[in-house]
Amino acid sequence: MALVPHQIHELGGHITLAEFLKTYEDKPRRKACMLALQPLTKFEVFKPELPRLFDTLLPVINNSKAEGVLNLREMSLNILSNLCKE
Repeated sequence: MALVPHQIHELGGHITLAEFLKTYEDKPRRKACMLALQPLTKFEVFKPELPRLFDTLLPVINNSKAEGVLNLREMSLNILSNLCKE
């Protein structure tokens, strides 16, 4: 049985993912974390608690010179876009 958004919210899974993303800067871990966060940002229940990601994701978006970050930049923009939608 898959976890539904309310169960993930009750367990604090989104907070754990946000902290994980803030802690680790290597590309494979960040990519895995962003892949998990991206669908969560579409649910209203997570949006009030995830603006803490802005400070973490903006440097990823601004890092255009590093090699292999295009995918991370795109996922960061998608996450921020989902968080800003009503």
